[in-house]
Amino acid sequence: MDKFNYGQNRWKIIYGEYNGIERTAIESLYGIVSEHTGYILTLEGKDSQNDSDLENFNPIFIGTRKSNHFINQFIQKGIIEINDESEGYNIKVMENIFNKDRQMIIIAGNDDNGLLYGVMDFENKYLVDTMLFTKETTQYFKKPFNDVMPEFELISAPKVRDRAIWTWGHVIYDYRGFIDNMMKLKLNMIVVWNDYAPLNSKEFVRYAHSRGIRVIWGYSWGWGEEIDISNREDMAKWADIALSTYEENYLQTGGDGIYFQSFTETENDTINGTIIAQSVVEWVNLIGEKLLGKYPDLQIQFGLHATSVRERLEYLKEIDQRISIIWEDCGSFPYSYTPNAIENHSETMTFSSQISCLRGNNDKFGVVLKGLICLDWRFFEHQKGSFVMGMSSKKFISERTEQKAKYWRYVQAYWLRNAMYALELIRLFVAAKGRGLTVQALVEDGMLEGKLWFPVALYSEMLWDCEADIHDMMCRTALISGVEFA
Repeated sequence: MDKFNYGQNRWKIIYGEYNGIERTAIESLYGIVSEHTGYILTLEGKDSQNDSDLENFNPIFIGTRKSNHFINQFIQKGIIEINDESEGYNIKVMENIFNKDRQMIIIAGNDDNGLLYGVMDFENKYLVDTMLFTKETTQYFKKPFNDVMPEFELISAPKVRDRAIWTWGHVIYDYRGFIDNMMKLKLNMIVVWNDYAPLNSKEFVRYAHSRGIRVIWGYSWGWGEEIDISNREDMAKWADIALSTYEENYLQTGGDGIYFQSFTETENDTINGTIIAQSVVEWVNLIGEKLLGKYPDLQIQFGLHATSVRERLEYLKEIDQRISIIWEDCGSFPYSYTPNAIENHSETMTFSSQISCLRGNNDKFGVVLKGLICLDWRFFEHQKGSFVMGMSSKKFISERTEQKAKYWRYVQAYWLRNAMYALELIRLFVAAKGRGLTVQALVEDGMLEGKLWFPVALYSEMLWDCEADIHDMMCRTALISGVEFA
């Protein structure tokens, strides 16, 4: 088969279930394929097809083993191998088994998220690269879905389970665009911190869930407040505040957990003679018990600044094992706010190794990486009341995106030079914790809804496959559809 007869060798999508995350995957695939076909691409459900029909066109099978019986048949017959890891996928481009003169494509997810990521990588790791045709000194692209599609197979799953962005909610200006760009980078969690809950919290969660992204709501358990950390009455008061804030503002949103910070963001290890590490354990455990006693399945993440506890780690072993410790400010890049701060890298790695095994190998553990973009605290103002998140005008978003480009140019330059330091740290954590790991990147007021900035895309690729060569990873990241250099 050397060449398709355009008009006779048409493609058709055979899908499983048209709802939820799978619907997003189907619609994403439809947009990717129909861009190239030159005709109105059609779709049909799995139950409307039989084997004799499939010889008349080039089918694209999309779904999971549960949702699409064709996918299940291909697995049982050994045509594809199932990836049994969470969020894993299989992509295969091959001769049509129903008609050797045609082709077929299979995009199979082990679960709904895996299916969605299979679609993303079908575009970014197949179409964008394998359709390049070289002859003598001329390079040009073939026409996907019109010219013959090169055979291809990719089986993949993420190395890091929770791949997240951390941000304040009031600097998300287009929540749909923000979430869509996270989806394109195969990120699956967002931590959104607010002084007051957005009025459209439910809508935000619903949209994020449709894109395979879990929502963790962040709020204070004493962070930024004048409190006496040795006073048990203050502790009890904040336990009541934490519970009532959750119940009144976040319980009914459909979110997936809560994130809090307390009073550890300081260079000192004591406050008024009280050891911060010791006191914060008491606060976290008491307040955590108040919430977990009533909501035992609630996911709680404790954002802990290492600057105040790094010499007192023995106390932190006593944090309730049901609560995740999310470490911040643990040393040089990629913990630092600036990506050129690489001094003391050896000490940073040593400390990271210590905290990774502090509560054992199976604890709930994570980190916040920085060195991307953060709030300009010179002009920061706390929210005065509730607000609507992510509904700014297109003009505002366009202008602010251009304003942020100069900051991303600086960040990008040092990520190009120092990316290996971030990759080395992620490899350390994956080796210590396996896939059961949460990694968050601080991306505040960076207009991720406006553009897919290269450093964020590179960060996301590191979380998906930290074993890849850094140069190959940079090349692959630059080829992701929509990724831009500042």
